[in-house]
Amino acid sequence: MKTTLLSLLFLTGLAAAEPQFFSAAEPKQGNILLVAEDGVREAESLARAGYDCALSHASELKQVEADELWTRQKVGWEAHQDAPNSVTASNLVTIIGLQNKASLVWKLHRGVICVDPHPRSTDYDPLGPVKTVPYPGPGLPYESSLKPNAPLLLVSPDLEEATVQQLGPNCHKAAGLLTEDNSGLQKEVRRWLAIQQPLQRLGLIDSKFVPSPNWGVRSLGDRIDTLVVHSTVINTLEGTERAFFDDKERRVSAHYVVDRDGTTVQMVDERRTAWHAGVSELDGRTGVNDFSVGIELVNLNDGKDPYPEAQYQAVARILKDLRTRWDIPDEHVVSHAAIARPLGRKSDPVGFDFEKLRRMLDP
Repeated sequence: MKTTLLSLLFLTGLAAAEPQFFSAAEPKQGNILLVAEDGVREAESLARAGYDCALSHASELKQVEADELWTRQKVGWEAHQDAPNSVTASNLVTIIGLQNKASLVWKLHRGVICVDPHPRSTDYDPLGPVKTVPYPGPGLPYESSLKPNAPLLLVSPDLEEATVQQLGPNCHKAAGLLTEDNSGLQKEVRRWLAIQQPLQRLGLIDSKFVPSPNWGVRSLGDRIDTLVVHSTVINTLEGTERAFFDDKERRVSAHYVVDRDGTTVQMVDERRTAWHAGVSELDGRTGVNDFSVGIELVNLNDGKDPYPEAQYQAVARILKDLRTRWDIPDEHVVSHAAIARPLGRKSDPVGFDFEKLRRMLDP
C-alpha cells in the first residue's frame, strides 16, 4: 500500500488536531494558515477578503509545519500528486501567527506574517537565517525596503520606536484589528499576501507590463467604476516609467501610461490601487483611488502640447477593454482636475477632448 505524507503525519501524531477550514469569498485571492489561540473571527474576516483560511491552534513548530502541509492539500494538492512537496501557484500558503502564536511562527524564518501588537524583542531574532522559498514568478515589487522572503512583524502604532528599530526593517506599525475590514492592519496583511502569492496580471493583455512598486490593496466592497485621465507633465514615456518606479519621495503611479504614438504600458495590476488621484472625491465618495483606474497621457499639460489621434485611439481601446470587466459609465470617465480636492488643486489633462473620446466609443 502506498504510504502518503498525510498518513505518516497521522502515524506520528502530528495531524491529530485537524485545522478548521474557512472557504474564501469570490474572487479568491490566495491561501492562508492562521495560527492563533482562538482566531475564528480573524479567519472569518480573511475568508471575506477572498482567502481560503485554515485555522490552527498549534503550539509546536512541527505541528505548524504539519498543518501547513494539510492546508496545501486542502487548497490544491490533488492536482500535484506527482510532486506533493513542490510549491506551485495553486497551493501556495502564507502562514500568519497571531499574538501569542506570532513568535512561534517567526521561528520558521521565511515569508510569514507575525501580528503581535506589543512584542518583546527577545522573542524575535531579526538576524536569524532566512529560508529561501521557491515562489513561482518574481512576485510584485513593493514600495518599501521589505524583504519578502523574511518574516513580516506587524506591531501597534504606539510601540516605542527604539523597539521597532531593534526588531529590524520587516517590523511595521499598523493600526486596527485583523477582524476589521479595511483596517490599516488588515490592508497591510492583504498587501503582503499579494506579494507572497502573486496572481496573474489583470489588465490590457498585449500591453507591456512595467510593474511599479507604488501600489496598495483596494478596500473591500469597492468595485472599479471610474476612469481618471491625467497628463504626465513629463515629456517622455521612459521618463514617466522612471518616475513611477524610482521616485522614493512622491511615490506615485498609474495603471496605464500612454505615449503620443499610442504605445501603452501597464504599471499596476487593475486589482490593486494605483496612487494617481491623491485627495479626491466623486459623487460624494472620497478616496477615488480605491474605485478607479488611472491613465497617464504623455503630455506637458500646458494647453499647447496636443493629444495626437493615436493617443485618443489608445485611451478608447483601454476603456473598451476595461468595460469587459468593470461597469464604467460615461459620466465616470473624468479628468484629474474634476476629482482633485480642493477644486483647482489639479488642472490636467488640459485640452483633452472628452466628448471626442465618447464619440469614439459610440457603436
